[in-house]
Amino acid sequence: MAITLPTIERARISARIRVRAGQADYVDATVNRIGPLGVEFCNFHNDQNFQLGCEVDVEIADAGETTRFGGFIIAIDQFSPEDRNLAVRFLAEPSTDDDRRGGTRWICPTMYLPVAMAPTPGRFNEFVRFQVRNISKDGLELHTDLKVANLLKGMMLKLTISLPLIGDTSVIVKAVRIDVTSNAGNEILSIGGSFVEIDLQARDLLAQYLLQFSTMDSPDDMRVSNNAFVPVDRDLTFSYIRSESDYKELLELRRNSESSQNYPSHLLDIYSRLALAKRGDVVVASVRVSFPDHFSSSTAARGALDVLPRQDQLVELTDIIAAEKLKDPRPVLELLAFVLCTNLSGQRPYVTCHAGEEYAALMKKIGMKQIELQDTDIPIFFGHPIDSVSGTGAHPFYWNLAWGKVAKYLEETHAVVPAGVTRVMLKIYRMLGPITLFQSRVLTLKKIQNHKSEK
Repeated sequence: MAITLPTIERARISARIRVRAGQADYVDATVNRIGPLGVEFCNFHNDQNFQLGCEVDVEIADAGETTRFGGFIIAIDQFSPEDRNLAVRFLAEPSTDDDRRGGTRWICPTMYLPVAMAPTPGRFNEFVRFQVRNISKDGLELHTDLKVANLLKGMMLKLTISLPLIGDTSVIVKAVRIDVTSNAGNEILSIGGSFVEIDLQARDLLAQYLLQFSTMDSPDDMRVSNNAFVPVDRDLTFSYIRSESDYKELLELRRNSESSQNYPSHLLDIYSRLALAKRGDVVVASVRVSFPDHFSSSTAARGALDVLPRQDQLVELTDIIAAEKLKDPRPVLELLAFVLCTNLSGQRPYVTCHAGEEYAALMKKIGMKQIELQDTDIPIFFGHPIDSVSGTGAHPFYWNLAWGKVAKYLEETHAVVPAGVTRVMLKIYRMLGPITLFQSRVLTLKKIQNHKSEK
């Protein structure tokens, strides 16, 4: 499967890398491709003992500003004894801080900073350019040139924000703080802006940006609606990979599982979110979550664009893996439900899923449709939270678990307005949902009791 990953302008980005053990010296490295979750170095030849799985420190300099990451080597392509490519997954991501206005703020990565423009106060046809450095539910921190005049505390700024790989949106903020600070050796203005006017679509776009480029796990903190996922099986917990130990457990699951699909390239892990289901401390299922804007999606590469929406409206799920002896499909089902709840939005309401034959029945039960593609034996399924209630034969329990929360959110934000048969079917599915949920919990309790009695 040919997948084209994004390249960068090498002339403006430089990097250094070292093995963390023993605090070895940094060595220069050439960046080939870079994503929000990792980096690939090319033509790498050095005497340091860079091996698969070892911890590394990485420094990346872009436009005079240096960002430091802790990482973990996840792939090595050896072309010759002295020529190889290294892929590093960032695991020590920038942490969130308490904002001065209260609440959580998410740091925007240096190489993927949103850019904002606003009319210059008191001037005609002049604009001020800002960098958005961090985002919270209540506002933004903006940086601009120290020479910009006419910016005063209390002013209203009408911002048009360009979010990398997401799109443009508009908000109005009030300048509640103006300071002089230093960045990359230069003095700049730092403006703390509090949201005065922000619509649901703008919040959704900001949430999607943060999902892809920050430590945010769920869009709930940016959204005005509570879209939190609550698992049916209370023994299961769900999260995205945040630590080296989680990633090593995922690698072990991949090695031992017979259900791993034909997507073995760990290089994709530096461009994708990796969702895990755990029972206790043991990883029992995983799935790779990708946003096709990051690279040419595998679906598109196989010629499915004529039957799918635009790539920037899709979330793509690949490499579904379950523990080898796991016969119960619920961990996979609930993991999919967690991913759909935390990643779909008004901007990306569609999902494609690459799933093996063992999951085909499960996909159909949640209302996904199979797409027929040539030259592949792996079924590809396509779904939408609200369209899935009509003409798909979805089971009410499976539909409510997988799509219920995100469908309600899309309706509340008016991203989708159901009509006709679809509107009627939504009401029926929601009425039947609690009944099937109760039946499922009764069956779960019986299985637990039977398991204890057998012991």
